[in-house]
Parts: sequence; C-alpha cells; structure tokens
Amino acid sequence: MADLDLPEDVIEARRALDAAHARVEELAAALPSSVDVVEGRAVWDEQAVADLAEARAERLRMLGVLRDLPWWGTVPSKLDAERQLRVAARA
Repeated sequence: MADLDLPEDVIEARRALDAAHARVEELAAALPSSVDVVEGRAVWDEQAVADLAEARAERLRMLGVLRDLPWWGTVPSKLDAERQLRVAARA
C-alpha cells in the first residue's frame, strides 16, 4: 500500500463526517432504550428524537460531501485510500 497524497479538503471532509457521526452517537446515547419505552418505564422526548433525526440527516449529508469529492477518482484502491484517510483525519 503506497502512501497517497491526501489533500486537506479531503481530510477536512473526513473530519466533518467523523464529527457528525460522534454527534449522532451522543444524541442516541442520551435517549432511553426502546425496551424501556415499550415497557412504559420511560418516554422519548420528542425534541430529542427530532434532534437525532436532524443529526442523522447531517451525517448522511457529510458522507455525500466526502464521497462526491473528485479525489476518489484518482486513487488506485478506494479501500486503501479510506484506511489512510481515516488515519490522517484522526491524527
């Protein structure tokens, strides 16, 4: 696996996707479990559910931004490129 030239905009797009994913995880973790809701021990806050839906939509948008970058068409292996990009974005 040869080291790739990772443009800063590609790294930033990966970081934005990672941040959006972290936000989804944070909001989802704050909700009560669906088992507790079904069994009547808890209720979902409608605003929290709406916030989670919005965060999921933003995460999907960020994934589209990353995947639509022309850079992907220049890499010999998308799998290797993704691996290197993850490492670079988290450095």
